[in-house]
Amino acid sequence: MHDMARRRSAPRLWAGVRTSRRMIWAVALPLMAGLTPAATLVHAGTPAAPIVPTTSALSSHPASPSLFSPNHRATAARPCLSIRADGLSFSLGSVAALGARAISTDIRDVPPTGLDRSGIGLGVDRRSIHTSDDGLLRWSDRSVTVALALPAVLALARDPRHPDMRGLAARFLLYAEASLFNDVATTALKASVARPRPVLYNDPWDGPSRPSGWNFESMPSGHASRSWCAASFALVDYLYSRPGAGTWEDAAVGFAAGTIAAATAALRVRGGVHFPSDALAGAGIGVACGVGVPLLHGYRRNGQRIPTPGGHHWLTAVGGMAAGAFVGIGTARFADGS
Repeated sequence: MHDMARRRSAPRLWAGVRTSRRMIWAVALPLMAGLTPAATLVHAGTPAAPIVPTTSALSSHPASPSLFSPNHRATAARPCLSIRADGLSFSLGSVAALGARAISTDIRDVPPTGLDRSGIGLGVDRRSIHTSDDGLLRWSDRSVTVALALPAVLALARDPRHPDMRGLAARFLLYAEASLFNDVATTALKASVARPRPVLYNDPWDGPSRPSGWNFESMPSGHASRSWCAASFALVDYLYSRPGAGTWEDAAVGFAAGTIAAATAALRVRGGVHFPSDALAGAGIGVACGVGVPLLHGYRRNGQRIPTPGGHHWLTAVGGMAAGAFVGIGTARFADGS
């Protein structure tokens, strides 16, 4: 009887031994690898000793966190915002936006032969007159949507798995402030200048003798100002957020921003609803708002105000943006609206 009971209990004992061996190895391997959390699991009441990196390990790490590092959020740059100052800025901007929309546009009669082209001062503007292309105008609507999303795309690309939500919220507010000022300036100038659109100079003019106010709001281009404001803001925000980026990264971001913004502006010209000078004026307003607003606010990292990006970063990024602008204009030039 005793021998039979001993033989029956032997497999259970051996299974217990194997289980114990697995538990020992499960605890021993992390300890041998230097992982202190395993020691914390074994001794729940004993705090784990911190791992102190050596001097050589510290020197091998980059000064700024990696683009896709989970620790990037802890040291991420954020815009400097003030509830009082920016609240006042939004309030005044909203009032100014209402005032700009209240300005009445000077509407004139258009003869059947179209407006007199001798009233156009620049030769490049006179040469750009042609019938409107709805296909190209639809492409300009798509490209301006891409441009408006560019600041958010670049901000999320810096840390897609661990986004800095407070930083994203601050960027959204700053971007909204820049866009508000841009729209106020653009809307006010459109109504004040009341420049006829290129389609009104076509001979014959097949539209009504007294067109709507939209036909006299050519200067400046709203699509151009919005796209360049977004592209410029995205570039400045990137330069503040990635001070340790390399030359090629700076140039690539500038190239992408310039391509999208310039293509949008050029498509409006090719679509027949703006003169080249309209697109240039819109681009100037957009760049002024997209660059000026974040520069005036500045950025902070770990509670400390960080300096303005250096000249080398500006030169590389702006050079990339200029190259992208040429590519964007060329792309729009050979685009097919059909």
